[in-house]
Amino acid sequence: MTFFGDSTYLFPAITDQGHIEVVQLLHASRYIVKFLEGFGTTFSPIRSDITGNIEKLQTKYDTDPATFSHLEAMFLDEQENKTTNYAGISGLWLKRALEFIYVFLSGYLEEHKAGKASQSLHPLIQKSYDETLSQYHGWLVQKLFSIISIAAPSRTGLMNILCNGTNLDEEQFINDLQVYLDSLSSNLEVFKSLLIEYNLENNDKV
Repeated sequence: MTFFGDSTYLFPAITDQGHIEVVQLLHASRYIVKFLEGFGTTFSPIRSDITGNIEKLQTKYDTDPATFSHLEAMFLDEQENKTTNYAGISGLWLKRALEFIYVFLSGYLEEHKAGKASQSLHPLIQKSYDETLSQYHGWLVQKLFSIISIAAPSRTGLMNILCNGTNLDEEQFINDLQVYLDSLSSNLEVFKSLLIEYNLENNDKV
């Protein structure tokens, strides 16, 4: 089984009411952190940042699991009661991180299908960053990310990690990755709509 072939780590199916279930969202997001472990220790600041946002959402959920079973309930509670901003801030940054992952993996898939895959992943990582996270980062963070991304493994190295060291054929990997991306895409669409609806999107830089 490839890294993305385990269906228990897919992002949750959107409910009939258009909700994202929090437990599975956080479960799948933690798996993203494991994916980034394959990029080596230089990516630890990125993993730590994502993990921090996941745990803040977990903290909010744990205060009332029955009420906060879906993401929108968290945003609604903070808008009405203004008791915490765990969900708003952490949800915003988690969504941005997931967008970066989605753009990177989609580009990885497209290059593979087109037969234009180079061994160096740095250009694709940088392009994905420029399209997603860069606009929310100041010059220093942008520079730091550029340096970190150079240390990414080669395409072959990453493929070996994602195939768990087995000799599974690339076709299986590509099929698994496509299913995974479809689940992530549907969640991102709802995630983005909720952030806009509750006025949580902003262009502030960090």
